[in-house]
Amino acid sequence: MPFLNLLSFLQHRLALGLLALWLALLAAPAGAQTLRFQQALSAVGDGDTFPESAATRTVSLPDDWARSRPGLTGGQWYRLSFDAPGAGDPNALMALAIERVCSTLKVRLNGQLVHQAGRLVEPVSMNCYRPHLVTLPAALLQARGNVLDIHVVGFALEAVSTRQRAGGLSVVELGPQALLAEAHAVRTAQSVTVPQVMSGSLVLLGSFMFLMGWI
Repeated sequence: MPFLNLLSFLQHRLALGLLALWLALLAAPAGAQTLRFQQALSAVGDGDTFPESAATRTVSLPDDWARSRPGLTGGQWYRLSFDAPGAGDPNALMALAIERVCSTLKVRLNGQLVHQAGRLVEPVSMNCYRPHLVTLPAALLQARGNVLDIHVVGFALEAVSTRQRAGGLSVVELGPQALLAEAHAVRTAQSVTVPQVMSGSLVLLGSFMFLMGWI
C-alpha cells in the first residue's frame, strides 16, 4: 500500500537523522577554544538598555528564575564582561552561543544592539526550545573591557503550563563563530528538527490507524 511505503520511508529517514545527530554529538569539538560564562551581573528591568541605577546582584548561570527570582514576570538584564585579544581582525569572527533562553532575548555589545529574537512585549515570542547563535561584529569588539548586555523577557513559573516555559537563561559561551556554528547546528537539530520529524511521523501513523479503523 502506498501509505505504508511512505510511513516506512519516513521512519527510515528519522532513524538516519537520529544516527547522524548522535554521531555529530560525539564529534562535537571540546570547549577549549571558547569562553563559558557561568556568572553574570543581573538587574530587573524592562528598559531598552541595562538599568545602571537599579539594584544588581551576581547570579550563577544557568539561571532559573523560579529559584533566583520567584514570581518574576517581565524583563531581567544580564551583564557579562570579557577581553578579546584578536579584536580588529576581520577574519577572527566571534559569536555568542546560548543553548536556552526563555522566553526571548536581545543582546547589546558595548552599547550597540546586535541581536533580537522576536517580540519582547506582549505577545512575547516563545523561543524556549530554540538555541541562539549571535554573531558579534568585529568592528564593535575591543581588545579589553568588552561588555555584553543580555535582556531576557520571560514568565514566572506560576504563569506558564510547564517548567520548561518558565523564565531563565543557560550558560553563555563565547568563541570563534565557525566553531560555535557547528555546535549550534547540532543543538538545533536535537531540540527543534528531530522533535518536528517525530511529531510528523506520529501524525501520519495516527492518521493511518484511524483510516484502518474506519475501513
